Amino acid sequence: MTAFIILVCLLIILFIITVFMYLYKKKSSFSSDFNAAGSDIIKNPQSINSIAASAVDQKTYLNLRINNRGPQYTSTFIHVNTSVTPTTLIIDGLVPKEGNSLIRKAESVLVEFSLREQQQKNEYFIPYRFATSYAGTFTYEGYPAIELSLPVKVSRDQRRSYLRVEPSMLHPIRIQFDSKGTQCTGKVVNISAGGVSFMTNLDPTQLRPGLHINTVRLNLPDGTTVESSAIVRSSTSGTTDDDQEEGMRQCCCSLEFINLMDAYREKIVKYAIEQERKYIKRRKRQSPKQ
Repeated sequence: MTAFIILVCLLIILFIITVFMYLYKKKSSFSSDFNAAGSDIIKNPQSINSIAASAVDQKTYLNLRINNRGPQYTSTFIHVNTSVTPTTLIIDGLVPKEGNSLIRKAESVLVEFSLREQQQKNEYFIPYRFATSYAGTFTYEGYPAIELSLPVKVSRDQRRSYLRVEPSMLHPIRIQFDSKGTQCTGKVVNISAGGVSFMTNLDPTQLRPGLHINTVRLNLPDGTTVESSAIVRSSTSGTTDDDQEEGMRQCCCSLEFINLMDAYREKIVKYAIEQERKYIKRRKRQSPKQ
């Protein structure tokens, strides 16, 4: 009888420990929900300072969310303030501008951005993100700016990525290739140095995922014709707002470039950066004044 009571007590204790550990892990996951799966967590202060300095040197654009909800705001890293203790980050005013007043009451701030990094002669954009807090207003070179606390940890996505942008309506990008003897043309929806998405009048069954395409041709706005082999990653039925201008388009397809020449990759990277900067400037001009 005594042995039975001891066994029951041990089982109860084990159950309590299991529940406690589950709740602890669940709480930890909520407190660090900005850490994406497949990410490296950087906590070394020198490494974090180095990341911040790189973001400033590259004049990196960032996306920011207040209290991890609501609309997304855009800004730029402009300075690492080492004249105060602890060190702080200085970013440009937010776009849209109403974010500049809302951030003053923020309990937390989530920042996401990408840094250009060189790996094996190729340039990639590596996604980073961190949670921080509003530290105050700041005047930088005579202009109003926002001061953020330097984060205690930064999440670095292990996956390499490229900046993906949408071509402008004034300078669209066209794609051409042959698929099983059928000539395919389409209008590019978005493009990066890693691949391209486009709308086409082909049926999705003609562009099944895994299909290898020998030669894809893209005409960039600067007159460059990019050629590469590619593989279909996805194809779905869909339309775009301007379908009526060019006839009904039945398929939205995404391709991944295979063995893209470095010269073409650099051209696309340069184009994507220029498009991103134009987009940020346009948003700033369109943003209502406070």
